[in-house]
Amino acid sequence: MDEFLNSMQGAQRAEPDPKLYERIRAKIAVPMQVVRRPYLAAAAACLVLLITANVWVLNRQQAQPAATSVYQIDEANFNFYE
Repeated sequence: MDEFLNSMQGAQRAEPDPKLYERIRAKIAVPMQVVRRPYLAAAAACLVLLITANVWVLNRQQAQPAATSVYQIDEANFNFYE
């Protein structure tokens, strides 16, 4: 255990490249690309259309009566012991 703890003795502190800060600042200074308005409007219209279609389908499903099974058994027809 002592060998592991003492293994860092004599190690030098890591130092970045002197020009690293300048390169980072140069990358940050590049102007951002702005999304054009027609693309933004088309994306918003698609989102509204998708939400509207989902609401319409859900409302349509709730308005329909529950489907009955073809195999639903009518208990009145099976009174064998009366």
